[in-house]
Amino acid sequence: MGNYLYDAEIQRDFAEIRLANERARLVKEERDASLRVELASTAARLAEERRRAATSRLDRDLRAAFFTANPAATEEDFERLWPQIRDDHMRAAAAAGAENVFDRIRSEAFEREQETLDRRSRFEKLLEEV
Repeated sequence: MGNYLYDAEIQRDFAEIRLANERARLVKEERDASLRVELASTAARLAEERRRAATSRLDRDLRAAFFTANPAATEEDFERLWPQIRDDHMRAAAAAGAENVFDRIRSEAFEREQETLDRRSRFEKLLEEV
């Protein structure tokens, strides 16, 4: 009988320990989930701030370029032409970006072709030796 009570106490202690561990795990999971949400929110906010800062710099630079290139221009001229200036800049930047992508693709294709030619050359040399 004494052993039975002792075993029951041990089992109750283990159950309490398991329950405490489970509670700690759930608290940690909840904290981790809230941290992930907070990090995602912070990342989105920082990305938006970087986008706004970049847009602001672009607007400022395009404005300065416009007035430098057109010293007689007025503020009204700039406001009237602003949508076209920005659109032209975005088109030029997109074209330059596309050109960079095409250059990289051409370069990679050239490198792959060179590797193929090198392998062929080595294979042909091996065949000549045989």
